[in-house]
Amino acid sequence: MSVNTAIRKGKKAGTRKLGPWEATHPTVSLRASLSELQRLKALEAFKGASRNDILREGLRLTEMQIAPWKAAGFGRFQVRCSGCGKPLLFDLVAHPELGPALEKALSGFRHNPPCSP
Repeated sequence: MSVNTAIRKGKKAGTRKLGPWEATHPTVSLRASLSELQRLKALEAFKGASRNDILREGLRLTEMQIAPWKAAGFGRFQVRCSGCGKPLLFDLVAHPELGPALEKALSGFRHNPPCSP
């Protein structure tokens, strides 16, 4: 049944009940450039691995790379509140979504003495 057919019959598209496996293993969809897709397919063929296997290995390797930084506390810092003087704690490890806002807020800061570009 197409989406249009489902809508015409008064059903919402995409509202089917998930089975136990699907509920705990959601579908992941992403866009990639043609060259990235070609590289992925070549890696699949070379290793004889599935895309899930490649994703799991990539996650494991990335987590291994950042583990020392997390353990050392990088990505966590504090500043004093300009109102009460108590510390404000920022944890970019637990809340990476704060990164772009902090980068924008701190974008005007420069080294002292002034650095050369």
